[in-house]
Amino acid sequence: MNPLWNELPAEIWESEAMMLSLARYFAQERIANATLLSRIATAFLAIVCRAVRYSELVLCQTSPRRTELGQLAVCHRGVVSSPCHLRFGVWQRLALVGHLKTTFKASTPFDLLVLASLHAFEHLVPRRLTQPPEPDGTYSADELAWDAINDILAWSLGNADQSALRLNEAAIERSLVLR
Repeated sequence: MNPLWNELPAEIWESEAMMLSLARYFAQERIANATLLSRIATAFLAIVCRAVRYSELVLCQTSPRRTELGQLAVCHRGVVSSPCHLRFGVWQRLALVGHLKTTFKASTPFDLLVLASLHAFEHLVPRRLTQPPEPDGTYSADELAWDAINDILAWSLGNADQSALRLNEAAIERSLVLR
């Protein structure tokens, strides 16, 4: 094994960037390194499990990474190797998203914009001003929050009735009234 891999500190292996790199590994088919993957799983099993989930391996029925994952599951308890388990996890998350969308259905895009702005100025902006960036230069938790806010607003605008987009004083007042 390449000595470089042995010299990397635990913080690197546990970083978001490394987890995303492993997710890319699971998503591709051209290169395989089961030995390295096994060593990573021995030391950082949680990162490997998250990478499998992020890689959307469940959608690739014929991926050779599934075989590797099955072999890895034999040696390391906690690795989800069964496509049924992976699919069940996807179904659970889709059901949760569907349930949470119903919460937002009654809200207008303007309501959601107001709530997102309040959340951002109460939580995200102050944290960005007081917290230094991650060692790799990112603000990953904040970026995920901004992405989620953007996705919710885009979904709301895409599913809103045209009349909800026409704002007048009465509509703005309804959005700003404390409930």
